[in-house]
Amino acid sequence: SMHWVSNHWADMFNGYSPPKAVQFDPAAVAELLSRGGSDGRTFVLGLEPYLTGKFRKYNNNNGFVATSGSNIQRSTPQAFSHFTYHYSCGELMVVDIQGVGDAYTDPQLLTTDGEGYGRGNLGTEGMKKFFKTHKCNAVCTFLRLPNMGRILKRALSFNAAHSIHMKGQLTGTTA
Repeated sequence: SMHWVSNHWADMFNGYSPPKAVQFDPAAVAELLSRGGSDGRTFVLGLEPYLTGKFRKYNNNNGFVATSGSNIQRSTPQAFSHFTYHYSCGELMVVDIQGVGDAYTDPQLLTTDGEGYGRGNLGTEGMKKFFKTHKCNAVCTFLRLPNMGRILKRALSFNAAHSIHMKGQLTGTTA
Protein backbone atom coordinates (compact mmCIF):
# COMPACT_ATOMS: atom_id res chain seq x y z
CA SER A 1 0.00 0.00 0.00
CA MET A 2 2.97 2.39 0.53
CA HIS A 3 3.81 2.12 -3.17
CA TRP A 4 0.18 2.71 -4.17
CA VAL A 5 -0.13 5.79 -1.93
CA SER A 6 3.27 7.08 -3.09
CA ASN A 7 2.27 6.65 -6.74
CA HIS A 8 -0.97 8.50 -6.08
CA TRP A 9 1.09 11.45 -4.77
CA ALA A 10 3.53 11.12 -7.69
CA ASP A 11 0.58 11.45 -10.10
CA MET A 12 -0.61 14.56 -8.26
CA PHE A 13 2.91 16.04 -8.27
CA ASN A 14 3.31 15.30 -11.99
CA GLY A 15 -0.06 16.97 -12.63
CA TYR A 16 1.57 20.30 -11.71
CA SER A 17 4.06 19.81 -14.59
CA PRO A 18 7.28 20.03 -12.55
CA PRO A 19 10.57 20.21 -14.46
CA LYS A 20 11.03 16.45 -13.90
CA ALA A 21 8.24 13.92 -13.35
CA VAL A 22 8.59 11.24 -10.68
CA GLN A 23 7.43 7.64 -10.45
CA PHE A 24 7.59 4.79 -7.98
CA ASP A 25 8.38 1.43 -9.48
CA PRO A 26 5.94 -1.32 -8.56
CA ALA A 27 6.76 -3.75 -5.79
CA ALA A 28 5.30 -7.12 -4.86
CA VAL A 29 5.64 -9.72 -2.14
CA ALA A 30 5.87 -13.40 -3.07
CA GLU A 31 5.47 -16.29 -0.67
CA LEU A 32 7.27 -19.47 -1.75
CA LEU A 33 5.93 -22.62 -0.19
CA SER A 34 8.32 -25.42 0.71
CA ARG A 35 8.32 -28.20 -1.88
CA GLY A 36 8.22 -31.77 -0.73
CA GLY A 37 9.54 -30.98 2.74
CA SER A 38 7.59 -31.73 5.87
CA ASP A 39 8.98 -28.77 7.80
CA GLY A 40 6.27 -26.44 6.42
CA ARG A 41 8.70 -23.56 5.91
CA THR A 42 7.84 -20.76 3.54
CA PHE A 43 10.01 -18.04 2.14
CA VAL A 44 8.83 -14.47 1.68
CA LEU A 45 10.48 -12.34 -1.00
CA GLY A 46 10.18 -8.68 -1.88
CA LEU A 47 10.22 -8.13 -5.64
CA GLU A 48 10.92 -4.95 -7.61
CA PRO A 49 12.11 -4.25 -11.14
CA TYR A 50 15.85 -3.83 -11.53
CA LEU A 51 16.80 -0.16 -11.89
CA THR A 52 19.64 0.43 -14.33
CA GLY A 53 22.01 3.23 -13.39
CA LYS A 54 23.52 4.74 -10.27
CA PHE A 55 21.29 4.11 -7.26
CA ARG A 56 21.07 7.11 -4.90
CA LYS A 57 19.42 7.87 -1.59
CA TYR A 58 17.99 11.40 -1.61
CA ASN A 59 16.32 11.59 1.82
CA ASN A 60 15.10 9.30 4.58
CA ASN A 61 12.48 9.16 7.33
CA ASN A 62 14.78 10.58 10.02
CA GLY A 63 15.81 13.96 8.61
CA PHE A 64 18.61 13.01 6.21
CA VAL A 65 18.60 15.13 3.05
CA ALA A 66 21.37 14.48 0.52
CA THR A 67 23.58 17.52 0.06
CA SER A 68 26.92 16.27 -1.23
CA GLY A 69 29.40 13.42 -1.17
CA SER A 70 28.29 10.02 -2.42
CA ASN A 71 24.67 11.19 -2.56
CA ILE A 72 24.03 13.85 -5.14
CA GLN A 73 21.96 16.87 -4.17
CA ARG A 74 18.75 16.91 -6.20
CA SER A 75 15.85 19.34 -6.12
CA THR A 76 13.03 17.09 -7.35
CA PRO A 77 13.09 14.41 -4.61
CA GLN A 78 13.17 17.02 -1.81
CA ALA A 79 10.43 19.09 -3.45
CA PHE A 80 8.32 15.93 -3.87
CA SER A 81 8.49 15.19 -0.11
CA HIS A 82 7.67 18.84 0.65
CA PHE A 83 4.79 18.71 -1.88
CA THR A 84 3.22 15.64 -0.24
CA TYR A 85 3.25 17.35 3.15
CA HIS A 86 1.79 20.60 1.84
CA TYR A 87 -0.94 19.14 -0.37
CA SER A 88 -2.01 16.60 2.27
CA CYS A 89 -2.51 19.56 4.65
CA GLY A 90 0.26 18.17 6.85
CA GLU A 91 -1.43 14.77 7.25
CA LEU A 92 1.30 12.72 5.56
CA MET A 93 4.66 12.91 3.88
CA VAL A 94 6.37 10.56 1.44
CA VAL A 95 10.05 10.24 2.36
CA ASP A 96 12.92 7.76 2.10
CA ILE A 97 13.23 8.78 -1.52
CA GLN A 98 15.78 6.63 -3.30
CA GLY A 99 16.33 5.16 -6.71
CA VAL A 100 17.83 5.94 -10.08
CA GLY A 101 17.12 9.42 -11.41
CA ASP A 102 13.44 10.07 -10.74
CA ALA A 103 12.44 6.40 -10.76
CA TYR A 104 12.04 5.77 -7.05
CA THR A 105 11.67 2.65 -4.98
CA ASP A 106 10.95 1.60 -1.39
CA PRO A 107 9.34 4.80 -0.02
CA GLN A 108 8.29 5.40 3.59
CA LEU A 109 5.13 7.22 4.60
CA LEU A 110 4.99 9.45 7.64
CA THR A 111 1.55 10.23 9.08
CA THR A 112 0.55 12.68 11.79
CA ASP A 113 -0.60 9.90 14.11
CA GLY A 114 2.42 7.69 13.38
CA GLU A 115 0.06 4.77 12.72
CA GLY A 116 0.30 2.27 9.89
CA TYR A 117 2.95 1.93 7.20
CA GLY A 118 5.42 0.03 9.35
CA ARG A 119 7.97 0.86 12.01
CA GLY A 120 9.57 3.50 9.78
CA ASN A 121 6.55 5.78 10.23
CA LEU A 122 8.08 8.25 12.66
CA GLY A 123 5.00 10.48 12.51
CA THR A 124 5.31 14.21 13.11
CA GLU A 125 8.83 13.80 14.53
CA GLY A 126 10.01 12.51 11.16
CA MET A 127 8.23 15.39 9.42
CA LYS A 128 9.87 17.96 11.70
CA LYS A 129 13.29 16.39 11.12
CA PHE A 130 12.79 16.60 7.35
CA PHE A 131 11.96 20.29 7.51
CA LYS A 132 14.90 21.02 9.80
CA THR A 133 17.26 19.84 7.05
CA HIS A 134 15.24 20.63 3.89
CA LYS A 135 16.05 23.83 2.08
CA CYS A 136 13.43 24.99 -0.37
CA ASN A 137 14.74 24.90 -3.92
CA ALA A 138 13.75 25.97 -7.43
CA VAL A 139 11.21 23.14 -7.75
CA CYS A 140 9.58 24.15 -4.43
CA THR A 141 9.36 27.71 -5.78
CA PHE A 142 7.96 26.48 -9.12
CA LEU A 143 5.25 24.56 -7.22
CA ARG A 144 4.61 27.60 -4.97
CA LEU A 145 5.25 25.58 -1.81
CA PRO A 146 5.55 27.58 1.41
CA ASN A 147 9.05 27.99 2.82
CA MET A 148 8.78 25.67 5.82
CA GLY A 149 12.19 26.73 7.15
CA ARG A 150 10.84 30.24 7.78
CA ILE A 151 7.57 28.91 9.17
CA LEU A 152 9.41 26.56 11.57
CA LYS A 153 11.75 29.35 12.74
CA ARG A 154 8.75 31.58 13.46
CA ALA A 155 6.95 28.77 15.28
CA LEU A 156 10.02 27.92 17.36
CA SER A 157 10.63 31.56 18.29
CA PHE A 158 6.92 31.97 19.14
CA ASN A 159 7.04 28.85 21.33
CA ALA A 160 10.19 30.10 23.11
CA ALA A 161 8.71 33.57 23.69
CA HIS A 162 5.39 32.09 24.81
CA SER A 163 7.22 29.74 27.20
CA ILE A 164 9.20 32.65 28.74
CA HIS A 165 5.99 34.72 29.02
CA MET A 166 4.08 31.85 30.67
CA LYS A 167 6.97 31.11 33.05
CA GLY A 168 6.96 34.80 34.08
CA GLN A 169 3.19 34.67 34.72
CA LEU A 170 3.56 31.56 36.84
CA THR A 171 6.40 32.98 38.96
CA GLY A 172 5.05 36.54 39.10
CA THR A 173 8.01 38.00 37.17
CA THR A 174 8.05 39.65 33.80
CA ALA A 175 10.34 38.73 30.96
